[in-house]
Amino acid sequence: MKEGLLKKKLHEILLTDDDDNDIEKYRLTITNRIFHSIVYGGIESRKRRGALTGEWLIYYVYNGLNYYLDLADHEVLNDQQKLYDRLSNECAWEFPFAFAALT
Repeated sequence: MKEGLLKKKLHEILLTDDDDNDIEKYRLTITNRIFHSIVYGGIESRKRRGALTGEWLIYYVYNGLNYYLDLADHEVLNDQQKLYDRLSNECAWEFPFAFAALT
């Protein structure tokens, strides 16, 4: 997403009229909106331009929420251990619950 578009989208999201009485719920809601906008917005933009490359969106479902970990092309999926190692190295610090059961 280009910097100008990102700033505009963040501005739109942050100026929404959400109930902020429960700050943790508010923070989670805003964070989810930002990431949804970046991830899905980027995918939709590429789709409109005919620029989808066959990448897989890799996510982990935890407590009913989707946690987006990475994008991977079809070739990476041929070596699942290599993919797992990459995800673990890049994402475990931020999403330890996604890897805790497997370590």
